[in-house]
Amino acid sequence: MDYATAIKEIKNRLRLCMNGAAAADMRSHGIEYHLNFGVTAVELKRIAAEYGKDCGLACALWKENIRECRILATMLMPPAEMDNQLADLWLENVQFPDLAEQFSFNLLKNTDFAGELAFRWIAGQNDMGQYCGYLILANLVRSKGQMSPRYRDELTDQAHTDLSSSCVSVRTAAQRILEILTDQP
Repeated sequence: MDYATAIKEIKNRLRLCMNGAAAADMRSHGIEYHLNFGVTAVELKRIAAEYGKDCGLACALWKENIRECRILATMLMPPAEMDNQLADLWLENVQFPDLAEQFSFNLLKNTDFAGELAFRWIAGQNDMGQYCGYLILANLVRSKGQMSPRYRDELTDQAHTDLSSSCVSVRTAAQRILEILTDQP
C-alpha cells in the first residue's frame, strides 16, 4: 500500500466530514489539537473499516499530529504488532483524555501485555498514562472478573493514592476503578 496516497485520501475524507462546531466546542474546553476536524467516532469507524488493520498505515497516521488521524491509527494498528516500547512512544503524544480513551479502548486493551502495561502506567508520573492504565484495568476487571489478591491490593492502593491527583481524569478514573472493585465478588 502506498501510505502517502492513503493518508492524502484519508485527510480529504476527513475534510468532507469536518464538523467545525464540534472542533470549536473541544477547543472551548481546552482540547486544542494541532488540527482537529471534529469528525464523529461513527465516521472514523467507517473509514477504518475501509482500510483494515495495517501497522504501517497506523504508524504513518499517528505521525500526522491530527486528532482524527491518531484516532484512526488506534483503530488500524493490529494489537499483535503493538509492543511496550511503541505504546510508550505513542503515549508521549497523548495529551487529552479523548485520545487516551480511544488509544486504550481501540487498541491497548486488546494487546497481550495490557495488564502489565496498565499497572506500569498507573504507577508512573504521566497523567494520560495513568488515565489509560485505569481505563485498561477497568475493562479487564469487567471482562475477566476476578484478579489475584496481590494485584487487587496493588490496584486499590494506587487508586486511593490517585484520588488526590491534580489531574481530573486520573482522579475520576481512580474513583471509578475503586467502584468497580467494590462491585466485584
